[in-house]
Amino acid sequence: MVIMKKFIWSLLTVSFIFVTAYPVSASDTLKIEPSVSADFVTRYVWRGMLLNSSPAVQPTLDFTYGGLSFGSWASYTFALEELQEVDLYLSYNYNFLTLTLNDYYNPNELYDTLHNYFDWDKSTSPHALELAATLSDFGDLPLSLTAGVFFYGNDRDDSGNNYYSTYIELGYFKTIGKNDFSAFLGFTPAEGYYSDKLSIVNVGVSVVRTIEITDKFSLPIAGSFIVNPDAKNVFFVLGITL
Repeated sequence: MVIMKKFIWSLLTVSFIFVTAYPVSASDTLKIEPSVSADFVTRYVWRGMLLNSSPAVQPTLDFTYGGLSFGSWASYTFALEELQEVDLYLSYNYNFLTLTLNDYYNPNELYDTLHNYFDWDKSTSPHALELAATLSDFGDLPLSLTAGVFFYGNDRDDSGNNYYSTYIELGYFKTIGKNDFSAFLGFTPAEGYYSDKLSIVNVGVSVVRTIEITDKFSLPIAGSFIVNPDAKNVFFVLGITL
């Protein structure tokens, strides 16, 4: 736990250094750029875990100003399942480094009285806050490295103490013909949300192909084969982005 706390403070320190050392310049003539999109997926699999077994729509609303982004991401199943998801995020990108603060919130759609969005008490809050850092596009290597740590909220053991659940993922990216190929390997170093021990929890490959419908409209289609060795489970997810 002490190591996790030190890691969190290190990420916060790096975030402060980058934001202050590389301020947005007025000469860049930057402006706030809003965007909205939606993914339709056959099921919701996140970091090797099946969170929803039904097809889902996953909308994104994003506001970008230079290297800063703020927005919301959600996942709602077409068939009514117990837990859905509505998240907020704030990220800062500079060159090959992206720092992100995520607020994960999973309302219980079957029992309206079992959730309270405005509950921020550390022992009862349904929110889970995560600080993550991603290194990508550095040098000539088509690799990425992501590390994320839950540091507050709904990541508690039976005694109500935070696990500080940690997820680390190595990714590889390559364009093959008209396809964007990626491979990934994710693991957790200790007991927590992802597993009860050090485990590889997310291994797989994804292929994205953009189909041109007209001169002004194209449709990206993604297929992902995912294995969770720790849970001894396998998934194939198909997604379409609008």
